[in-house]
Amino acid sequence: MRRGTTKGRSTPTRGRSGKARRWVHDLPARRRWSGCTAARPPYPTTGRFSKRTHPISSRARGSRRAGSNRYGRASRRTPQRAQLQTHSLAVNLPAVRHRSTSRERRQSGFPAPPTRLISATVLLAATGIAVAALIAYIHLRHQRDSAYTSFCNVGGVFDCDRVLTSSFSAVAGVPVAYLALIAYAGIAAMAVAARRTARPILAHGLVAGASACLVFSLYMAGISLFVLRAVCLLCSAWYLVAIATFAAVVAAALRWPRAPGRPPAVSPAALWGWIAAATVGVAALAAFTWPRGWLPAARHMSLEALRAMDPDFFDWYTSLPVVTPPAGGHLALGSPAAPVTIIEFSDFECAYCRQNHDLLKDLAARRPGQVGVYYRHFPLDASCNDAVRRTIHPRACRAAEAAECAAAQGRFAAMADALFEHQGELHEATFLRLAEQIGLDVAKFRRCMDEHQGLAKVVADARAGSELHVTSTPTLLINGRKVVGSLSRPGAYDVAVMIEAQSLGKAPR
Repeated sequence: MRRGTTKGRSTPTRGRSGKARRWVHDLPARRRWSGCTAARPPYPTTGRFSKRTHPISSRARGSRRAGSNRYGRASRRTPQRAQLQTHSLAVNLPAVRHRSTSRERRQSGFPAPPTRLISATVLLAATGIAVAALIAYIHLRHQRDSAYTSFCNVGGVFDCDRVLTSSFSAVAGVPVAYLALIAYAGIAAMAVAARRTARPILAHGLVAGASACLVFSLYMAGISLFVLRAVCLLCSAWYLVAIATFAAVVAAALRWPRAPGRPPAVSPAALWGWIAAATVGVAALAAFTWPRGWLPAARHMSLEALRAMDPDFFDWYTSLPVVTPPAGGHLALGSPAAPVTIIEFSDFECAYCRQNHDLLKDLAARRPGQVGVYYRHFPLDASCNDAVRRTIHPRACRAAEAAECAAAQGRFAAMADALFEHQGELHEATFLRLAEQIGLDVAKFRRCMDEHQGLAKVVADARAGSELHVTSTPTLLINGRKVVGSLSRPGAYDVAVMIEAQSLGKAPR
């Protein structure tokens, strides 16, 4: 048996002379590693990962030989340690190669997506989430406090509160802002997932979500312009985000990479199909959730017919308390000889009061000679209303004085319309400008405002409302029947007027 071997196994190399170590290096390659006969080196001797390129043996370049350390001496690694390193390399090397994803994704059929467009989609979706969260906050404030006025009431047709407090601001009882939060969160999640892999299902999901947001935004924009006749600045930003998101998603879908021999991820036909599906879905949603009202064509109906039309509303309305309405007030709408009298305690700076004013204006136009609307002041301003502990609308008292100064010249109704229309800009300069627009004597009007000639009437109306336990605006007395808030459901005022017309003897005049 050769020196240095025992039954086919080489003797340990530690403590040996340089000659013994040289003999170990002269062994064949299959017996070179740590003196083990059956052990193989932890690297392939040929191929891509040879000992010249192996990460562990990269130090052994040049004159160094495998199995020696950095000082040229024999390695003291045991066969168990060598096998452990060999096993770890076999496990980790494929994982390292998998991180180079660009080439492998092209080979696997899911190439890299258009990164810039996907990043733009993520940014736009985040913007949509921020705008939706702000609108949801305003909507929640309006639900908790009817006297709340948002910051985006610029004046004129630019009135966010009128849009966000309308019956169209919720779908099946769920605020539209909450639905937008869910939609844009879904788009953002799919866009983030698409940054990792360009799977076709993600492209279809993004196109479907962006199409739904775009069509629904166009629907809400039409409601705002043609039904509510008001523009919400926050909602307009929302609509622009929906348009930009749709454009970015469509551009990304048309540039979506595809593997060789596979069809496009989203074809033009599929794109138009998603748009058509979104249109049909929004149309069906509008048909089932449109605020329904009676708006009966008949001017008079029996109490039995009115009860059969909507039993819940009939029972609720007829169960309201009846009080003796106070005398006085300015005729704002309708006829003074009408059988049904509506006394409204209102505030010119209240968004719900403006909405109710428009509803009563439409009611008086539909039923001429049947209803007369009288206006009484109840500003939520502690400077002229003793019943208010904390000022909510700081310009409401001056607006009420402006209306009284216009009433001194016989133009109360015109000034009331102008004040509600310019609700977001109730300042002294605005009062003078509106007085000139409705044809008042501006000098007389200015003197009335400077001398506070209408303040006594405003204080008297507020005290009359306090005696009737009015705590919020608007509060109405329909032939003495006390209604807290606005009957915003379409047709509700028509039914209330017909109920009062059929039961004149039961309600105080």
